[in-house]
Amino acid sequence: MSVVLRIDLATVDARAQAAVTAALAPRASDIADLSTAGTSGTVVPTDLRGRPVGNALPYNDPRGSDELTALTAAGLGVRPSGALVRAAWMHAHAPAPCYLFTPGVVAAALAGTVLGVSPVVAYPLVGLGERFPMVDAAFGGFSVDLSGVPDTGADPVVRFRSVLEGVAFVVGFGIERLRALAGPDGFGAGDSGHLGADSGRAGSASGISGGGSGHQHLGGGTSGSAVWNRIRASALGQPVVVPTNRSSAIGAAMLAAAGLPGETFQGVIDRLASPGRYVDPDPTLVAALEDRYAVFTETPGQLLGARAVA
Repeated sequence: MSVVLRIDLATVDARAQAAVTAALAPRASDIADLSTAGTSGTVVPTDLRGRPVGNALPYNDPRGSDELTALTAAGLGVRPSGALVRAAWMHAHAPAPCYLFTPGVVAAALAGTVLGVSPVVAYPLVGLGERFPMVDAAFGGFSVDLSGVPDTGADPVVRFRSVLEGVAFVVGFGIERLRALAGPDGFGAGDSGHLGADSGRAGSASGISGGGSGHQHLGGGTSGSAVWNRIRASALGQPVVVPTNRSSAIGAAMLAAAGLPGETFQGVIDRLASPGRYVDPDPTLVAALEDRYAVFTETPGQLLGARAVA
């Protein structure tokens, strides 16, 4: 079991480099750069302010077999190393007010049980302040119905589904913002733009996927959810790509490689990125998500106007 410690990250980095160098011995000279990444399957028990109150359970802790059986019986396709298993074990044997981990990992496990487009539109934020695709230190996100009226009583399942859709909407909103900043010959104009879009959505009023080339590439723990991948493809109105290797460590290593002399991000991607599979939009979801995206993009301006009047 690992113990949660408050230590200087610079010290940790120096010690990590020293340990890697010692372990590799003469081969250490072959390492040109080093990047580190956290493991999202580890769960930390905390108080309501996020302060650790006990030992962490890392992804490879063997406990939780009973909880895994119960979660699997409930229809949740979780892995033995999944954060949801760690949190369930803690809740049963060492309960704490909160359990911290990468939220997307548990969301990916739960998403498979949530079906149907949400009647609630959400911009999911955990606190105040947003930097992109808008800049507003007082913005706290929102949850509204299809008429734009604030919704505070949504069923937890409905709310959860609205968060999955809201994340996809934020991605689309960011893509639109990048295109607007880059101009007609900038973002998405080249053949290799991985953040561009393939083709315009038929009859689209929002233009999330209109113009440019390339695809949306998904990664990390959340891309293990087939349901969420389908939601994101449907919200964007175009296929998305799920790499064969979805590990965040691969991305961290690629970032390190891109920092070497003579390297470019695109060159590293072309050389090291694993082949992926395409996930197509669900035709039964596209129109409904289009309507909700319109509400999503209109609501921030309405909230800002109301705050200015107040």
